[in-house]
Amino acid sequence: MLLLVLVAAPLAAQGLPGLQQFEVQDVRLVLLDADGNRRGTLEGSHARKQRDGKVSITAAVLTLAAAEGRLVARAPGFVYRPDSEAFECPQGLSGELPDGGAFSLESATGTIRLGPEPVLKAAGTGKADFRSGEAGRALIRAEVPDPELELRARVTGGRLEIAGVVISGRRGGEVFLRSAALPSPRGRPTAAGTLALGCFGDVNLRYEREAGRCEVSLLRRARIAVDGAERDFEVTANRIRLRGRSAGTGEPEGTAPGLEELELDADGAVNLRGDGFEGFGNELAYREPQMRRELTLGGNPSLDLDQTPHDGAGRVLVRMKSRRSIRLVAPLAPPGVEPESASLTLSDGVQLWRESAGRVEWRISGRVVELEFVALAQPPGLPGAQGPQRREYFRVEREGYAALLRVAEGASEQGQRAAVFGARAWGTIERGRLDAEIGGPDILATLQSDQRLADEMRYALGLRARPDHAQTRPGLLVVRAAASLRLALALGRDPGAPLDVSARGAVELEHSPLPRDDRDLVTFTGDFAALGMAGPRVTLARLDGRDCLATLGYDLLLSNGFHIRADAPDLQGTIAGPGRLVARDVDSIGYFRRVLARLPRRQITAPEHEPDAGWMNFAGDVNLSGDRNSRGLTARGVELRLVHGEFERPRAGRVALRDLGELEDSDVRGLYFARGDRLLILSTGHGTGPQAVVNLMRLEGNALVRAAQDGIEAAAEECIEAGGADDQRAAGNPLSLVLLGKPLLVMDDAGALFGPALSSDTFAYDGAWRVTAGQRLEVTFRPLAAGDPAAIAAISADLRHVSRSDESAPWLLHRAHRARAALQAMADLLPPARAAESDQVREALAAAVVAELALRQAVTRETGVAADAWSRFRAARNARRAAALLSGLIEVAGIGGVDGRFTARDGDSPPVDLAVGRLVVTFNGAGEVVDVSARDGVRLGRADYVITGSALSQAADGTLRLDSAAITLPDNTGITISGVREISLRHRARDDQNPAAARSLVTRVTGQGLKVNVNLGGRR
Repeated sequence: MLLLVLVAAPLAAQGLPGLQQFEVQDVRLVLLDADGNRRGTLEGSHARKQRDGKVSITAAVLTLAAAEGRLVARAPGFVYRPDSEAFECPQGLSGELPDGGAFSLESATGTIRLGPEPVLKAAGTGKADFRSGEAGRALIRAEVPDPELELRARVTGGRLEIAGVVISGRRGGEVFLRSAALPSPRGRPTAAGTLALGCFGDVNLRYEREAGRCEVSLLRRARIAVDGAERDFEVTANRIRLRGRSAGTGEPEGTAPGLEELELDADGAVNLRGDGFEGFGNELAYREPQMRRELTLGGNPSLDLDQTPHDGAGRVLVRMKSRRSIRLVAPLAPPGVEPESASLTLSDGVQLWRESAGRVEWRISGRVVELEFVALAQPPGLPGAQGPQRREYFRVEREGYAALLRVAEGASEQGQRAAVFGARAWGTIERGRLDAEIGGPDILATLQSDQRLADEMRYALGLRARPDHAQTRPGLLVVRAAASLRLALALGRDPGAPLDVSARGAVELEHSPLPRDDRDLVTFTGDFAALGMAGPRVTLARLDGRDCLATLGYDLLLSNGFHIRADAPDLQGTIAGPGRLVARDVDSIGYFRRVLARLPRRQITAPEHEPDAGWMNFAGDVNLSGDRNSRGLTARGVELRLVHGEFERPRAGRVALRDLGELEDSDVRGLYFARGDRLLILSTGHGTGPQAVVNLMRLEGNALVRAAQDGIEAAAEECIEAGGADDQRAAGNPLSLVLLGKPLLVMDDAGALFGPALSSDTFAYDGAWRVTAGQRLEVTFRPLAAGDPAAIAAISADLRHVSRSDESAPWLLHRAHRARAALQAMADLLPPARAAESDQVREALAAAVVAELALRQAVTRETGVAADAWSRFRAARNARRAAALLSGLIEVAGIGGVDGRFTARDGDSPPVDLAVGRLVVTFNGAGEVVDVSARDGVRLGRADYVITGSALSQAADGTLRLDSAAITLPDNTGITISGVREISLRHRARDDQNPAAARSLVTRVTGQGLKVNVNLGGRR
C-alpha cells in the first residue's frame, strides 16, 4: 500500500475533503508497509491525482533503502492507484541495484509490494536491459524485449541487497552469465569467462541470492556459447536450460562473482561444438559436480573428440555414434594441466572409432560401450612436440551379432586388419597397440597375419629344418571360441609388429596364406589355444585340452596339447602325450626320413620304394629344445613308421583327420619301423662341410628298428643309437649304428651296403647277415678323405653302362672323357698326408685312370667300332671298384660275445658262422676286409669246416692270420690236422689277361709238430 504524506503543510491544514483532482509540486512520498514501517520514498517534480483516482508523478524516483545499500527506480512518468500495489511507467522505467547493477524498461506496468522483503514486478514492452552488478563484474546481464521483471529485495543486518531476480519474455532475447570456469566436455583447464545465451522464443531467468542459484531457460532456436573472440563452447537446440551456483562475493577485493557447478540441459536438434569436440543429438545434459564435468547426449547422438597432437601432424579424432545416449565424464584439471582422465559411456547401437589422418585405426561397436582416456607420462627422450600420450580403457557389450572390435587401415572397412565378434569385450589401447579380452559365447576373430606360421610350426614340432624367411607372406588368422579370447596386436601395418592371441573354450584356430594354399593351412582345435608372433617368427604356440588336433598343411598332430615358446635364441616346447604326429607333406616326409631313418639305404630309384606318409606315436610327453646350432627331441613310448601306399593327395585342415584310416589299410607297404621306450633325437650344426648338420637318433628300452625296403633290422634291450652328418665328408661325423644290451643286427642283403660295385668276384658273402652280441654292436660308415659324394655320383653315372654291348664307339668315348674329368677332380681332392686311407684311395684312383685309358685306347683302335667285350668289362669293373673304394670304409665292432652268420646271395656258397669274444672288422667300399681284430676266442665255421683260434688279425699285405688255431674238417674228407699254430688266408687276384681264371683263396697252415692224417678206406 502506498500512503501519501503531503509535504505541503498549508494544504493539509486547509483540509479540502472530496477533491477529485489535485496537483502537487516537489512531492516526496514516504513508503510504509502494512504495519506502518518505513520502507522507502517516492519523489517527483509533480504529483497529480486524475479523475480516475490514479496518481501520476513526473520525474519519479522510487528509493528502497536501508542502513547500507539502496534500490533506486527512475521513471519520467510514474502512475499508480492509491491503496494498491500496481503502477504504470508508460515512458519507461530504469533502476540502480544495491550491488551496482542496473535495469531499464522502455515501457512498464507492474506492482510494488513493500514489507521485510520488498518485491518489484514489472512487465515491459520494447527493449529491456538488466545487469546484476557493476559493469565488467556483473554475474547476470540480460537483454530481453517485452520482458517480465521481478526484483526481490531483502534487508539483512541493516544491509539492503537483492534476494532474487526473475526475468522472462516470449520474444527471445539474450542473457549473459559470468562463469567461474567455462564449460568443456574434455575437462580442460579453463579460466573465467562469460556465457552468452539467446533464443527466438521464451526466455526465463531466475536468480536466488541466498541459495546462490541461477537458472536460465530458453525456447525455440536457443543457443549458449562463450562470449568473446575465443569461442570454445557452443550449444544450439530447440530448448536450453542452464543452472549454476554463484561463487565470489567481491571479497577479497578484485574478485568477481561467477557461476560454478553448471547444469546445462538441452533438447530438440542439439548441436554441440567447441575447441576439440563436436556433437549432435536430441538431448543434452551437462553437469559439473564435485570437481568433474559430465556431458550426456541423448536421442541418436554423435560426438567427435579431437586428439590431434600439439605439433598438428595429422588430425586425430575419436568419433562416436549411438541410438540412445553418450555420456562423457572428465575431472576438472588445475589451470595449465592436461586432465588426467576422461570416461565415455555409450548405449544402444554404439559406433566408436578413431581416425588418424583420415584413416580408421580402430572401431568399437555394441549395445553398451565404456571408454576411458588416461593421460600417460611423456616417455623420456621423446620431444614434447609429440603431444600427450594416452591409454584408452574400453568395455563393450554385444548388440546383435556384429563385430565388437575392428582394426582397419582406411576410412572404409575394406582392408581391415582385425574384426572380433563376441558377447562382450574389454581392454586397453595404448601407443598404437590394442590389448583386448572378449567374452563368449560365439566368439569369432579374423585377423590379418603376415607370419609364415606353417613353416614355423613344422620346425617347432620337428618336421622341418629351421626356416629361413627373408620376407613375410600375407595371411588370414581366424579364431573361434566359446568362453573367452585375449588379443594383442599393433594398430599399424608393420609386418614385424607382434601379434598375440589366446582363446578358451572349444577353440578353433585357423591360419591360411592369401591367396589360400592348403599346403600352408594351419589349424588348432582344443580347449585352450594361444599364439604369439613377431615378424616372421613364432614366439608362442600353445594348445591344451583332451584330444587336441593341430594340422600343418597336410601334416597333423593328435595330442593332449603342446606348449612352444621362444626362449632366445630358439624355440622350446612340450607336446603332452599320448599322441600321434603324422607327416604327409612331401618335404616333411623327406625331413622325417632323413632325421629318423638313419640306417644305410639301398640305391633304389623306384617310386614305390619312396615313403609317402610317416608318423610317430608317443605314449608320454614329447620335449623339444634347442639353441642356435642344435635341436633336440625326447619322447617316451615311441613308435615311428614310414609307409608307401600310393595315396591320393591328402586333404588339409581338420578334415585330414578322416584320412588317417587309409594309412592302416592292408595294401599299405611298411618301409620303416622304429620302437623304443624312450626316444632322443638331436641335430647340431648348420651349413655344409665341417659344419654339416649332424643328426642323432637314440632309442632306449626294448629298441627295435626295421627298414623293410633296405632289408635291415636292428634290436637291442638297452638302446639303439644311429647318427651322423647329413653331408658326409671325411672331416665330418660318420654314419654310425650302435646297439647296446643283447644287440641283434639282421641284413637281408649285405651287398646293398656296398652299392653296385660289389660283385661275387670280390666278395662272396653278399647275402643275408645276422649278427648278435652280448653287450655292444657297432657299425660305422666312414667317408674317406677324397670321398666327395658329388664326384663319386658323377663317376658312377658315367661308368655304370660302359660295359653294354650295344653302345657305339663315339658314345663310349664320350663317357670315357667324362670319367677322366671326374677322376681328375677326385684326385685334386686328395690330402697331402700319407695316411693309410689316402694311400688306398690313391691306388684306387690309379687303377681307375688305367682302366679309363685302356677303354679310350680300345675305342680309338677300333676306329668307330665298339671295343671288345673284355676290354669294356675290364674297364667297367675297374671303374666300379675305384668308385667303391672311394666311397669310404665300413667298420663293424662288437663285444661281449659276437655271433654272426653270413650267407651268399647266389645260394651256392655255404654260410659262414662266426663266434668271437671281441671283434673289430673294417671293409672297404668293394666289400674287402682291410683290417680285422678278433680276440677272446675265435670260431669260424663254413658248413662242416670249423677253424678256431685265440685271435684273428690282418697283415699289411691283406693276409688274415689266426693264432693258436685249430682246424676241424668234415668227416667225409677223412682228413684230420693237429699241431696247428697259425692259419693264414689270402686272396689271389683275378688275372686280367685270362677272363676264365677265377679268383681263388690261398690258405697256409703252419705249426709245430704238425700232423695231417688221411683216412683212405681204413688206411692212414
